[in-house]
Amino acid sequence: MRLRLILGVLALLLGVFGLVHHWYLTGLWFSWEQFWHHEPLIAIAFCVGVALMATAFFGGKGVRGPR
Repeated sequence: MRLRLILGVLALLLGVFGLVHHWYLTGLWFSWEQFWHHEPLIAIAFCVGVALMATAFFGGKGVRGPR
């Protein structure tokens, strides 16, 4: 659980770093035309982070089907 939580936080920080990096790269102006290049990587980092944190908190506690 602890490793997934740490990796999830790191992935979310990587996504935030990607957004901040893009913001400074464009001269503190957010431009969708230039954002499309980094968008998939930032989205993947956020998704991985959320998924890892969700499994860290709720992994193994889901509803089980009938036996």
